[in-house]
Amino acid sequence: MDNKSRYEIEEGVCDYGIYENGKLVLILNDYINAKSILDILRYDEQEIS
Repeated sequence: MDNKSRYEIEEGVCDYGIYENGKLVLILNDYINAKSILDILRYDEQEIS
């Protein structure tokens, strides 16, 4: 059974949301920061597996 989370960034009107399995978990106003956090979340998940 695969319990990995699925993370993604979705663009809003003037911000970016990070979603985990379709649920909004964080809102940021800068794409670069959102992408950095997304990369960290994905890397961290790989290290745990």
